[in-house]
Amino acid sequence: MTVNVSDVSPVQSLFSPISLGKIELANRIVMAPITRVRAGSSGIPGDLMVEYYRQRASVGMIITEGTYPDHASQGYVGEPGIATDEQAAGWQRVFEAVHAEGGRIVLQIMHAGRGTHPDINGGRRILAPSAIAIDNKTFTEKGEQPYPVPEAMTTAEIRAALEDFVAAARRAIEAGADGVEIHGANGYLLQEFLSPAANQRADEYGGSPHNRARFVVEVVTAVAQAVGAERVGLRISPEVDLGDVFETDRDDVLATYGTLMDQLRPLGLAYLSILHAEPGGDLVQELRRRFDGKLIVNSGPFGGQTTREQALQLIEAGHADAVVVGRALIANPDLVARWQGGHPENEPRPELFYGTVFQRRPTPALPITSSPPPRRERAAACLFHLTHSSKEAAMTTAFDPIDLSGKTLANRIAMAPMTRSRADAPAATATELMATYYAQRASAGLIITEGIQPSVGGQGYTNTPGLHSAQQVDAWRKVTDAVHAQGGTIFAQLMHTGRISHPSLLPDGLLPVAPSPVTAAGQVFTYQGPQDYVPPKELDQDDIAQTIADYADAARNAIAAGFDGVEIHGANGYLIHQFLAPNTNLRTDSWGGGAADRARFGIEVATAVAEAIGGDRTGFRISPGNPYNDIAETDPADVLETYTTLIAGLSRLDLAYLHLVESPDRDLAARLRKDWPTAFILNPFTHPGTTGPGALALIEDGAADIVAFGALFLANPDLPARLAAGGPYNTPDAATFYGGDHRGYTDYPTLLADSA
Repeated sequence: MTVNVSDVSPVQSLFSPISLGKIELANRIVMAPITRVRAGSSGIPGDLMVEYYRQRASVGMIITEGTYPDHASQGYVGEPGIATDEQAAGWQRVFEAVHAEGGRIVLQIMHAGRGTHPDINGGRRILAPSAIAIDNKTFTEKGEQPYPVPEAMTTAEIRAALEDFVAAARRAIEAGADGVEIHGANGYLLQEFLSPAANQRADEYGGSPHNRARFVVEVVTAVAQAVGAERVGLRISPEVDLGDVFETDRDDVLATYGTLMDQLRPLGLAYLSILHAEPGGDLVQELRRRFDGKLIVNSGPFGGQTTREQALQLIEAGHADAVVVGRALIANPDLVARWQGGHPENEPRPELFYGTVFQRRPTPALPITSSPPPRRERAAACLFHLTHSSKEAAMTTAFDPIDLSGKTLANRIAMAPMTRSRADAPAATATELMATYYAQRASAGLIITEGIQPSVGGQGYTNTPGLHSAQQVDAWRKVTDAVHAQGGTIFAQLMHTGRISHPSLLPDGLLPVAPSPVTAAGQVFTYQGPQDYVPPKELDQDDIAQTIADYADAARNAIAAGFDGVEIHGANGYLIHQFLAPNTNLRTDSWGGGAADRARFGIEVATAVAEAIGGDRTGFRISPGNPYNDIAETDPADVLETYTTLIAGLSRLDLAYLHLVESPDRDLAARLRKDWPTAFILNPFTHPGTTGPGALALIEDGAADIVAFGALFLANPDLPARLAAGGPYNTPDAATFYGGDHRGYTDYPTLLADSA
């Protein structure tokens, strides 16, 4: 039999939009349902799965990995479920993340049938059409074990399985899925009913092709009635020998799947997905004709990798309406952009496809475009890989994710806090332009904002923002919303500048403050131009108590504004650093003198903030030996004693991280890293230059958990993608660092903007 494909589908572009029922696709590249087994024993999708699917939202449609509809149907350790409200809530987070990127996502419902084991499904009964075991082994938590002989399903059990499919579909749609796909392929329960080798029943569910197709028809019909046929797809794999289905008789295959198509055609399903070695061949095209609806296909046999050329040919030849892509999308989260631009692809590593332990290897993505609301094709900077054994783990890289006190960062590249002086004055409120600026850089694993004054007396520069008023909280919420819409994580840096200020920058009657009345050398830029620093007011006991309370209040305000946490600025010559340094802290009371007393203020501030919002949402920044802002920490022994004392005090608070601005003494950095119990962020010493791509090696060498980039991130909003690609890099414009408009702020181009 020969089918004229020109009668089936007109020539279309792989990158043109298409509607599958009620699901609107921006292009015709569909992410295949790929088992990844990362949901743990609970079957609840977590942060890693949220990030994994979010990264791939630029495809026309994502079909999730197979998801079990009830616990007995679980086929793999670590497989996600849609059997409980908790699992549905986990999937809701996935769906929301994909939708925030403008993507479409369909949940695949997969009943493993006989393809499971009691050590996988919690000791529950294993059911199949007939009591015939798969002649093979499966991986369980106790190692590799043979498949057991299943029990033949009764009619009541068949009905119960159907109801499980329906309940799962309803949960998926209620959780926000754009649709559901019924898995009738790859040797699982529905294909077991279709296959004469696995189904040897003699009742109405077995024997003839019509009877063997009956259960699939009933399941699909019931699901379509429950959630709407225009939201339902079906996946089949005729003649694919997985799970001992052995569909080797072409006449029987055509009779079985042909009658299945004939009975499903009146439903008006969203699509039919076929996995077959010859998608343009007679069998697939005949089933397409009889289905009389939208067809999506894999490009070849199970285990093969779809290429750009194959996908283009399938669409342009009219063999399919969309193409399902698997392995290439595992390794290339931004595959649409790569195929559109003819860019090279990352190579997938099959040995890392399945597992539950991190495999630390970067899978870089090209950037798309940088604009702050959710965008259709946003590339992420990394992909995490998991493997079967921690013994196989390679070195950690900057593109691996990291757990930051319970929050998963997508990579280990942080945007350093950089003063930009773009806030509205005198209200000290964040602006729409600032929201754009930070959202453009949301591909950072962590954004640390510019310094934010925790009180009116903490301001040290023109047009810096605050977090001490309701108006400021409302303004910052627009920034955090914009960053979160792009999938980013953002901490607010709380910075009290102490003596590094001027009366003209403060409300009437206020003077800059410090631990001691020691005037800083140099000048500060004010609204009236550069002016000499003035002698600061020495903080008394009440002032110190109030300043500590101001930090805690500002931290609460930060959380109310939507920040993921705060960083306490104890570096670069500002107030906390002024307490630490012997040349600026000349006190003889319990706040000065010896190293322990000089460290006390920083520890007290961190304690108050941690008590206010939680240590897991608090970071602390230090810069031992940094002479910035007229600090003199020149005695190595005193520096070591001061900062090890500080670290010891902070360590008890279980903070999210320590952020070190490194001095030329890398041995000190290594010592502090050794003493610090949680994540360690390093802003490496690079004087007189800026932190560049070479700093990535600090992750691989173990010198840091996260590396912070400053000027390079300022000029390259898509920095993680550029680092992954090896550049090129925009050059920072120092003339626009502080103050001004969008120029040198939000107008730096991305890679794709460069190539457009």
